[in-house]
Amino acid sequence: MKQRLIFWISFSQVVEASAAGFLLWLALNLFLKVELLYVLLILLFLNFFRGLRRIDSVTRLPLEEARQFLRIDMVALALATIKASLFGFLLTLLVSLVAWWLSSRTGRRPDEFHIWILFACLFFLVFRFRGRQIAREAALPDSDTTKQVAQTLKKVEGNLANVSSLTALVSAIIIAASKCRDRMMVFVHPKTQQEKVKSEMYVFFEFLYFFLYMTDRAAHSRLKEVELDRIRQIIYPSAIAATINLLIPHWPQKYKTGITKEFYENLNAAVHEYSASTELRSLEWKPLTDESLLNKLTRNVAEKMGSPYNPEVLRQASVVVLEELENLPRLIDAAIKEI
Repeated sequence: MKQRLIFWISFSQVVEASAAGFLLWLALNLFLKVELLYVLLILLFLNFFRGLRRIDSVTRLPLEEARQFLRIDMVALALATIKASLFGFLLTLLVSLVAWWLSSRTGRRPDEFHIWILFACLFFLVFRFRGRQIAREAALPDSDTTKQVAQTLKKVEGNLANVSSLTALVSAIIIAASKCRDRMMVFVHPKTQQEKVKSEMYVFFEFLYFFLYMTDRAAHSRLKEVELDRIRQIIYPSAIAATINLLIPHWPQKYKTGITKEFYENLNAAVHEYSASTELRSLEWKPLTDESLLNKLTRNVAEKMGSPYNPEVLRQASVVVLEELENLPRLIDAAIKEI
């Protein structure tokens, strides 16, 4: 993994230096005649030291966070390239039309290729900066909110005194949903604290519905209906109680009661939606049309975030869920044995 990180950061630094070098060369040529090769060599030399700092910081990350950074940064670079090419083409078309109209007076014909390269490099650096920031934020250690979950769960463990494995399962489900929420919130930029809390809550609930459904699905084929109902009667109330104490501990009781009612309604709707799927994920990545469990979840999360067609959001949602799902089967097995 360390070698892959070093290679990728080196490659991305070369790409970024090339784009910045071309823009600098065009700017310098307005006043001086400078060879493009010299400008690129200078930018590559400066980016070398910047790359060393990035390599040092990223290779210090734990293994899972390093993998997370690598996946997101690769997607971010590809998307920055595609979006920059498209935006550059559109602006080149517009500028070229104006230039051709003026050419009858000035006698100068526009060079469409150089115009496109100029705009494409400029947009690439803008999009790349944002994508790298998202990758870095998504790979950060868990937020303080996630660390508070274990303390919050103590408030509801009174009903779970004799079922330690179920306690561990509830804890794992909430922590998994909280981690997924934290990694997705880098794509949300609320204007007020109220909007921030609302966004966090709805995104958290979408992940929570999914993990609760996957737990129910895993237990359904191995337990009788009476035993399955017992698990639901323990897990569902505990999960919603811990969630309310975590996200909105100071809200009036009437609002908490309303959210609890809404939670069960949305959970039932999510279970109905997910139960129609026959596979966890499909071989092809078609997040907007595919009916697998994972793609249904990513669409729901993206919609709650206000970005239903953003490929970065859809891809990130599937990545974080698959990572957290790996930890649940063992806890589900232990909980089933206690029933």
